[in-house]
Amino acid sequence: MPKLGKAGSLQSRQALVHSLVHTESWAVDLSWDIIARFGKAEAMPRAFFDDFVRVAQDEGRHFLLLAARLKELNSRYGALPAHDGLWDSAETTAHDLKARLAVEHCVHEARGLDVLPTTISRFRRGGDEETAKLLETVIYPEEITHCAAGVKWFSFLCLRDSPEHLLTHPKENSQASRMLVPKADIKAEDDDDDKLLESKLVRLDLDGAGGGLSSADSSTTNCQMQSGDGSSCRESLMNGEAGHQKVDSGVAMDGRQTPESVVSAFHSLVRNHFRGPLKPPFNDAARAAAGFGPEWYLPLATKV
Repeated sequence: MPKLGKAGSLQSRQALVHSLVHTESWAVDLSWDIIARFGKAEAMPRAFFDDFVRVAQDEGRHFLLLAARLKELNSRYGALPAHDGLWDSAETTAHDLKARLAVEHCVHEARGLDVLPTTISRFRRGGDEETAKLLETVIYPEEITHCAAGVKWFSFLCLRDSPEHLLTHPKENSQASRMLVPKADIKAEDDDDDKLLESKLVRLDLDGAGGGLSSADSSTTNCQMQSGDGSSCRESLMNGEAGHQKVDSGVAMDGRQTPESVVSAFHSLVRNHFRGPLKPPFNDAARAAAGFGPEWYLPLATKV
């Protein structure tokens, strides 16, 4: 693999953008793969398909924008060798939707959030404001919603497997959590192999705030946290300020009181399917904005 450098030279900027384009290429494939491989097989509700179609749309747009930027830097996608780490993880989790969500859509997505602020700063210091702005105003905020989708659907699966947990232990859930939980009378249409399980979902509003868990609509979530234009969100995330901001996706973003059973399941799957401990430093602010609190990842930062 070529050394990426710190964006101080044209060669380094080309290598960095090429690496980003390659990552987005895998992300497109992974978004469609999770739909095709697991959606029907796991009888996932319509919102699951909606979320990951939106993620795929975002990743495809990111790929095109970065590939175009790479051409402007007098290079092209495919000009340099690239790693296959994301697809390697996909192969090891091809049998298990929870494992796929945990490793690809939580661990890897969050790692991207960890490194993006430094990458943006490097481009800016290297005089490439155009790439820095593209990453900062488009890709970075949208990637937060992608991590949020992973957290959302991993939590959903854990709670669907044990729906009584949410009913009998409501205080373990986030103060802002409005998780979608299947009713007990979910019925399959056994005579129709092409029809998804009809999940009748009930919204549990634990804090009386109203609303429920909804799809992450990235067309309206360009980091619109608190402010209309997203400027305060971007500034706070770049400065590492978590606060209680939320991506405008309807997803509860304060994961500090996630049910212990969900977090424990996450830890077990990551240890089984991800090589080695998670590497700090962590972008706590962006992770918090995705509902991915420190109880999810800090215990995985040390070897067991």
